Amino acid sequence: MPIFGLKIIGSNGILEVNDYNADLKMKSGKSYTWFRHDLNDNVKFLLGDPEYYREDEVFTNSILNGTKAEPSFKTAAKVDYIIDKAKKEAEIERA
Repeated sequence: MPIFGLKIIGSNGILEVNDYNADLKMKSGKSYTWFRHDLNDNVKFLLGDPEYYREDEVFTNSILNGTKAEPSFKTAAKVDYIIDKAKKEAEIERA
């Protein structure tokens, strides 16, 4: 299962963050761990992988409220088109 994470090394310690928790290890020897539920990330439901839960909530709310969800399929298609064009241009420049 892929997990997104960041590791930040600073002058006073190391902070590691992923989809589930944040770990802070200080050079002084102290260390702290916070889990998602400790950070007041009150998601009403979780359908599928962690990277989709906010999108699920926005989509459901758009249906219940009769509003348009963003990004929409049309917006996403435009972004994909621009990414594809950029990749093709990069390939042409490398050739």
